[in-house]
Amino acid sequence: MVTCSSCEARSRINLSDLGLRWLTGSAWIPGRKHGHWMRCPSCGHRTWCAVGWQE
Repeated sequence: MVTCSSCEARSRINLSDLGLRWLTGSAWIPGRKHGHWMRCPSCGHRTWCAVGWQE
């Protein structure tokens, strides 16, 4: 589950799509709620997102 800090949408994406988004320009800062800088699957903007592994 990916939660966007900009549009606040929650999107369920598969692991291959998530991996592709990380490989095409992303950053990660541990300890932040929205710690992944990546392209949001809902709005398409590059923004800070939270990735939930067990949702």
